[in-house]
Amino acid sequence: MYYCADPNESYDWENRCKRRFDVYAQSLNHALDSNDFVVERVLLDEAFGFRLELSQGLIFDAMPNVSTHTEGKEFWRLFTPATDGDHLVVGTERDHIPNPGFKDAGSKIADI
Repeated sequence: MYYCADPNESYDWENRCKRRFDVYAQSLNHALDSNDFVVERVLLDEAFGFRLELSQGLIFDAMPNVSTHTEGKEFWRLFTPATDGDHLVVGTERDHIPNPGFKDAGSKIADI
C-alpha cells in the first residue's frame, strides 16, 4: 500500500508520494463508473473466499480476514439486487448454501 506510483521514488512518511494503490484504485473506480459489468461466473474456494469473473476480463477475488474455523460464521452473501431470488451464502456451515445452482466440489473450487 505504501509503494510510490513512480518506481524511481521511495516512500517517505514526511514527504508522501502519490501511492501506487491510489493510482490503481482511481483507475478501477473510473472503469466501474463508465462500464456495465456482468457477473459471468462465481467460484468458491475451500477457505471461504470467492472469485467473481466479470465481463470485459475483470476479476474480483475476496477472502475472509479470519484465520480460524468458526462454526456458524457467514462471510459473504451474493445475490441479484432488487429480486426475491436465491442468495448464495458462503459460510462455515453447509446449510448456509441454499442456492440450487451450487455444485459441491468438496475441497476443489466449486463453480455455480
